[in-house]
Amino acid sequence: MSTHAVLQEPVGQHNAASRRARVVLLLLAKFALAFGVIFWLYQGGILDFSVLGTLEPDGRTFGLLLVAGLAICGALIALTYRLSFLVRVQDFDAPVKDLLKLTWASALCGVVAPGLLGADAFKAVYLCSRVSERRMDVFAAILFDRIVGLFSLFLLGSIAVAVAWAANAIPFQGAILWAAPVALCMVSIGGFLVGWDGTYGLPPVQWLVQRAPESLQSLVQAFRKFAKAPRAVAVAVVLSLFSHTMVVLIFVLVAHLLHDPLSLFDHAVLNPIAVTMNAVPVTPGGLGVTEGAFAYLARAAGSDNGALIALMSRMIQYAVFLPGGLIAIFLLKWQGYRIPTTD
Repeated sequence: MSTHAVLQEPVGQHNAASRRARVVLLLLAKFALAFGVIFWLYQGGILDFSVLGTLEPDGRTFGLLLVAGLAICGALIALTYRLSFLVRVQDFDAPVKDLLKLTWASALCGVVAPGLLGADAFKAVYLCSRVSERRMDVFAAILFDRIVGLFSLFLLGSIAVAVAWAANAIPFQGAILWAAPVALCMVSIGGFLVGWDGTYGLPPVQWLVQRAPESLQSLVQAFRKFAKAPRAVAVAVVLSLFSHTMVVLIFVLVAHLLHDPLSLFDHAVLNPIAVTMNAVPVTPGGLGVTEGAFAYLARAAGSDNGALIALMSRMIQYAVFLPGGLIAIFLLKWQGYRIPTTD
């Protein structure tokens, strides 16, 4: 063995150790930021735990908490079937029971990783390692799964704004209420341009595609398959709407538990805006960011319990994600398991 080879190995090990150290430090910094925001909300009187002193350990309290937990389970099941439909569009036959375990395990990973990126990264690593070829198609399904989720969240918020406007039940007047409709239009236009065949006939687009890396070209082709499967995409959107509605329901149940004045219309309009903050890759799972956003929105609508409602809703989700996620990770098939194609 040459001297160069002997020196190369310790250097490589040192670089790998340095990368791991940077990842750990970055994650710790994000956790510190999340708890810093929570502490700031508490110190500023925005997060008021004294309200919890009004709760009674009776059937009403436990009943509302139980229904909230079941709502989270329903949301995870809906997300499982959504991913199943999208994976099948790419001609992979992944059993629903395996995807359910993956979804639950991914939800747990989303608790500790920045934004929602941890959940998607876990799905990508697992599913891509379970196929022997066309991994970019699997990755496209996971990425499109996230896009459908955001689109549906914006759609739910837009529907709620329209209904509240028609019923003269808008929580407050503000430009932020138009965030969901504007985001919905942008995502819709982007999706149309990616799926429309005429887009790829434009000279500038042809020039870009020809010079794009092969992996990116494969990703674009995989995305175009979804344009040819409108029924599957529509089902995925409906499942997403159900999942997001369950999350809104959790906020409503917690607010009801605290005797908060926010109405159902208020939650339907404001929750999708606040929940979108979960996707911001600043803190693990959006911890602190979502609480601050909902505190601002709820206060504008006449409630001082926004931060507490959001934090309690998160804790209920964690109570479901933690045991279910740990069991799911243990039950996932890690050795010798392959996802077959349907063709």
